[in-house]
Amino acid sequence: MSAPSLQTGRLILRKFTPRDMEALFQILKDEEVNTFLPWYPVRTMAETVRFYEERFASNARAYAICLREDDKPIGYIQVGEEEPYDLGYGLHREFWRQGIECEAAG
Repeated sequence: MSAPSLQTGRLILRKFTPRDMEALFQILKDEEVNTFLPWYPVRTMAETVRFYEERFASNARAYAICLREDDKPIGYIQVGEEEPYDLGYGLHREFWRQGIECEAAG
């Protein structure tokens, strides 16, 4: 299932691709970023690729959050595929407290 790319004032929301694995690894390995998420931080690139394949590759409601200036993922946002349609997100710590997740979810 494909998903359209979306744009806001500062952001591009798009599907992750295999070329995004290093950026996704940087987000998923951070223990503080992943504190309240229903999985443990990844430790290796292989775990990152497996996470991508299992959770993001075929999920039409999972988006990479990228700054428009460079289109590099700094986070992700997803809506659950089943009720109650939970909203989940993760954001590289460098970008916390800038309203990025609110902008992405809006």
